[in-house]
Amino acid sequence: MTTSTLLYPARFFMKPFRFDLGGGDKPFTLSGPTITVALRKQGYLDMLVAHLTADYTVANAALVFIQLGAYNAVKNFNLNVPNKPLPPFNLGGFFAHLWNLRNRDFSPIRQQWRYPAQGTLDANPYWAALVDSFPVGLGATNLTLWWVLPTHYSVDDIRGTVPLGNQEQANLLITPAPGADFLDTPANFTAATWVVDVEQVWLAPPPPGAPIAPTTSAPNADGVDIDWEMAYDETYQAIVGTGLQQVAITPNYTILGIAHAVSGATAGTGAQLDSASVDALQFILNSQQLFPDGPLPRELFDFHDVYENDIPLPVGVVMYDRDVLGKSDWIYTDSLTEIASQLYIDAGYTPGANPRIYTSTRRLLDLNPAAHLLAAG
Repeated sequence: MTTSTLLYPARFFMKPFRFDLGGGDKPFTLSGPTITVALRKQGYLDMLVAHLTADYTVANAALVFIQLGAYNAVKNFNLNVPNKPLPPFNLGGFFAHLWNLRNRDFSPIRQQWRYPAQGTLDANPYWAALVDSFPVGLGATNLTLWWVLPTHYSVDDIRGTVPLGNQEQANLLITPAPGADFLDTPANFTAATWVVDVEQVWLAPPPPGAPIAPTTSAPNADGVDIDWEMAYDETYQAIVGTGLQQVAITPNYTILGIAHAVSGATAGTGAQLDSASVDALQFILNSQQLFPDGPLPRELFDFHDVYENDIPLPVGVVMYDRDVLGKSDWIYTDSLTEIASQLYIDAGYTPGANPRIYTSTRRLLDLNPAAHLLAAG
């Protein structure tokens, strides 16, 4: 009689650790220089947590957010990791926040930490002062904004985690936005102090001899499969007139999600994100329509978005979440030459100056497909 050893994913044996990078807060100035945060060369990078705070005064009139709003006080997060085909993160604060709303980086059964307001008996004023807030009224006040930047696919599937222990230096680059990128009248906003703090969450390698299930034909010495990468990006294009607006998505790697945000202008009237401007949507893979009877009305699309993501997405946002059912939903691009997302702008819509469609994608990169095919048999 033979006995078999049970094998487990490497994550079962990898303990998370956390530390504050740089020992505290770093100065952050609107329109100022890019902040470089050096990551520690230790273990496997699981995620980064960025926290932006400011004390400020609002004068003359209440603040009005424009374009992508308060979260785009960070113009760009760029995770610079040597020897990767794409940066794991190359997007602004708004879309980083949007993917936070969708992802499950802390628990496999619920999405992040944005839950409904607690009842009065469970109220926590300390937490209420920490959670995302950017008051717009007159007077002296403060703001606090959070982002999670995960390198993993999910909390219990660490494909994409980055080995840092024996790598060249990796850095998180944080670029502040000009006030005019997210405030209608920046002159009404005076910030005495902005600071950003970054926490690094890393996983310790599995102990020697751990019964780890192989995922490649030539696994690393500690059993962790590092031949994957998660990548998030952001682009934008002009809205031209009304009717059909086609966004071409580059057909490479495996696409897990595509998000759009529609803004009627970059300044002045209509500069906020707007849901009413989009009449209907269609999605095309190699000329095959996702909605074969024609473009889907916006309200039906939003209904499915809410029930797929547990929460309504911010106004003006639509998301093709191709990861609701896991890999059976994914868009595999090997045989694709065309991916087109079509948004139909309502004929009665009157845009302002420089209307835009912003787009962000979430991708999984297989960096060693031959080894993964061999391991799968």
